[in-house]
Amino acid sequence: MGHSRAGVEGAGQTGSATSTASDAPCGEAVVPASGRVPTAQAVLFLVLLTLLSLAVRLLFFQRFRWEGMECDGAGYLDVARHILAGQGWSVDYVQLLFRPLVSLPRPDAQWSPLYPFLTALAVAAGGLNITAVKLVPLAFGMFTPAAASLLAFGLTGRRLAGLFAGLLAVAYPTLVSYSMRVETESCTILLVSAVLICLLLRPRRAWLLGALLAAAYLMKYQSVWLWIAVSLGLFWRLPRAEAWRALGIAALTFLVLCSPWLVRNALLFGDPLHTDLPHLVLAQCPDFGGGQRVVASLTPPPPALRYAILHPAAVATRAHDGLRMLTVGLLRDNGGSAWLAPLALLGLWSIRARWKLWVPVLVYAGLLFGFISVTLTAARYGFCLVPFWAALAGAGAGWLASASAQRKVGVRVMGTAAGVVLVVASIAGEARETARQMGDHRSGWNPGASSCPVEMLASRPFIVARTA
Repeated sequence: MGHSRAGVEGAGQTGSATSTASDAPCGEAVVPASGRVPTAQAVLFLVLLTLLSLAVRLLFFQRFRWEGMECDGAGYLDVARHILAGQGWSVDYVQLLFRPLVSLPRPDAQWSPLYPFLTALAVAAGGLNITAVKLVPLAFGMFTPAAASLLAFGLTGRRLAGLFAGLLAVAYPTLVSYSMRVETESCTILLVSAVLICLLLRPRRAWLLGALLAAAYLMKYQSVWLWIAVSLGLFWRLPRAEAWRALGIAALTFLVLCSPWLVRNALLFGDPLHTDLPHLVLAQCPDFGGGQRVVASLTPPPPALRYAILHPAAVATRAHDGLRMLTVGLLRDNGGSAWLAPLALLGLWSIRARWKLWVPVLVYAGLLFGFISVTLTAARYGFCLVPFWAALAGAGAGWLASASAQRKVGVRVMGTAAGVVLVVASIAGEARETARQMGDHRSGWNPGASSCPVEMLASRPFIVARTA
C-alpha cells in the first residue's frame, strides 16, 4: 500500500523495520526495503475497498433514527445546535449541580469540540434532519477498512495481510454500526488509525503526525495517550537527533492547531485544559456510588489524583472490575469476538521480528485500557483499537493462507477452512449484539444504553418533536 520505502522509512538506521524473506515463512511476499509496492494497484484496491465499505454501510443507514439515540449523541447534538445558532460551544443543561449556574445556555468544555463542529457543518449543508447528522460518522466510517488495510501492511510489510484486514473491516459489525451512530467513535477510530499509519509508513512526516494527533485529540480527549506510542516509535526508528526534531515539529503543529480551543477555554474558565471529566473519573469507585450520584451531588468530589494516592485499594479494586468489564465488552459484545483471538495471536507471532513497530501500539493500548478501566468504563472507548485488532487478525489469516499454500491440498483446505470459520464465527456473534442494539427504538431516551440522562433530557423535546 504505497511505496515500500514508506513501510520502512527511518528503519535503515536501526534495521528494526526492514523486512526480509526470513520474516515471511512459507514464501509469503514481503515488501523489501529497496522495492516498491505497485502504487496504482494499491490505490485501486483501496478505492474499491472504500466503495464496498460504503455500500455495506448504506444497507443499514436507515436503521438508525432519532429514537434510541444514546445520551452522548444527544449531548454532541445539543452543542452542534448552539454552534448553528451562533452561541458557540454551549449547552442548555447543568451537568454538575455543585457548580453555580450563571445562565443558560452556558459555555461547555466537556464535549470534545471537533465532532459537534463537523455535525453543525453537515446540518448547515443538509438541513436539520437525522440523515445530515449521520453523515459525519458515515464519512469517517467508510474509510476505516482502507485504514485497517494500511495498518496491517505497515505492521507486516505484506500485501496479503492488508487484503485480509481490509476485507474483514468491511463487514465488521462494530465498524459498520458505529458508522451511523451519532457518536465520536467512528471518527476517533479513523483518526487514531491514521496516526498509527503515519507513524509506521511516514515517521519523518512530523508535521502530518502533529496534525493528525491534534485532530484525534480534538475529536476525543483520551487520544492524548497516542503521544506515548508516537514518542516510542520515533525514538526506536529514527536517530536520536532526528527523533527529537520530529517530535518537536509534531508538538509545535499540535499546539498551533489546538491553540484556538485552548485559548478559548483559558479565557472562559481560566484553564486551557478545562473540562468536567476530572470530576467523573473516579465516580465508579465504591465511595462515590456511580456517575449519577456524583452529578446530582451538591458537594464536589475530591481531586482525583489526591483521592487515588490516599485510597489505592479502592482504585485498584475499581481498576480490576473495570478491566474485566472492558475486556468482556470488547471481546464478546462490541469490539470483536474472541473467535478472532487465535488469528490475532498468530498474526502477532508472525511479525515478532518487527517488534519495534507494534510494541508502541500495545503500550498505547495498555495505557488506554488502564485509564478506561479506572475511570468511565465503556467498551466503545476502546473501539479505536478495533482496526489494530483487525490488522493482527489479517496478518494471522495472511500467514495461514501463505503457509497452507506450500502444503498438500488437504492441509491447504483445512487451513483455509479454519480461517474462514474463525472470521465468520466472530462476525456472526457480534452481529447479533449489533442487531439487538439497532432494533431498540422504544423511546427517545434508551435507558438500556444511556448512563447520563441529563444530556438526553435537554435534547428530548427536540427529538420528540421530530419523532413520528
